[in-house]
Amino acid sequence: MPRLTLSVIMPNYNHSQYLPQALEAIVTQSRPPDEVIILDDASTDNSVEIMQTYAARHPFIRIVQHEQNLGVMATVEDLMALATGDFLYGAAADDFVFPGFFAQAMALAEAHPETGVLQGKVAVVDAEGNERFAVGVDAWTEPRCASPEEYLRDVIYGTPNWYFLSHSTIYRRAAMDEVGGFRSELGHVSDNFALLAVALKYGGCYVPQACAADRAMAEGFAASRGRDTERMLTLAETFTDLMRSPQFRERFPEEFVSGWRSNFESWVFDCYVLRLRERYGPSALGRWRGRLLKQYLNLKVKLLHGGDVVGYMKGHPAK
Repeated sequence: MPRLTLSVIMPNYNHSQYLPQALEAIVTQSRPPDEVIILDDASTDNSVEIMQTYAARHPFIRIVQHEQNLGVMATVEDLMALATGDFLYGAAADDFVFPGFFAQAMALAEAHPETGVLQGKVAVVDAEGNERFAVGVDAWTEPRCASPEEYLRDVIYGTPNWYFLSHSTIYRRAAMDEVGGFRSELGHVSDNFALLAVALKYGGCYVPQACAADRAMAEGFAASRGRDTERMLTLAETFTDLMRSPQFRERFPEEFVSGWRSNFESWVFDCYVLRLRERYGPSALGRWRGRLLKQYLNLKVKLLHGGDVVGYMKGHPAK
């Protein structure tokens, strides 16, 4: 059987501050990727200069540039069309991978070429790269490949806070194409849908150690989109409709679909409350007032709106 190939795709817009760490982590992997394609979305900083420095030393790096800024999803769509590998890793320019990730993941892929995803633990770090906490699959302490049923039980239901490990996920390209890749209509949760749709048909392999870092920043793509309550509620509806569509309903148990939407809308409500709390500032008094506000809103939604957090947020937009 021919050696399986790995493509890394990376969109970038004005992330020169983090690019060296992200690229260094990739080029120093003990099993380098077969290609790294970086698409710069018309950055105004020195991102391209940094990319060119790495491309000059590593011939598997290819740089592509947009003449004008098209946004993250359009950039990812273009990258998907350029990638040629059997497996695909979507790297964020402001995140980074840990040593040994690609070697261990691709060894599992060689042993289980029909698997859907390859994953490991995700370390959530701050803007400076300091680890805050790590998320993984508690039930799995050894490297393994799981069936779709085992993946649903141990990863999706067994992972804290519905965190789907997308930052540490390598996808089998054919399975990704089958589900529509990173769907633009799902915006910053498109990776979650792709991961779920692939893993619930083809299963996944897992490395029980930190494989990638998720840099949690208020100005990041996902965090900034999370502040738009109306958009988030629309995404919840679109995501749910896709899971229940004729193409995907056999993959997603209805119990999971309804639970996912409930959890997602509860998370949106938490973000909504946080936006309201910002008016009180970061002082001790402000934090205390913010906690009281959350308790008050939870009680108000429960008693006066029958627990309908979606209806409440639509009728009381955060300003």
